[in-house]
Amino acid sequence: MVNNQELKAVITLFGDRQSDLAAVLHMAPTTLSNKINGKAFFSTKDIETIAERYDLSPTDIPRIFFTQQVAYKATEKRKKRQKSD
Repeated sequence: MVNNQELKAVITLFGDRQSDLAAVLHMAPTTLSNKINGKAFFSTKDIETIAERYDLSPTDIPRIFFTQQVAYKATEKRKKRQKSD
């Protein structure tokens, strides 16, 4: 899941609106909104473009795009696989 408040803050900090970022990503504003609100997923290319546009650091990217919930789900899947082996 995306840390949507953090991403929205970055967009605003750089003087953009969501519609500006949607145009840069070549997607409809509603598509971007769905991605920001966790109803759809950002592609790797989307994340790269956002990171470049807003000069995100290597620590910013996981903080914004890979929240604790994502890490938890990955850990749970790994535990299930280990039990089945």
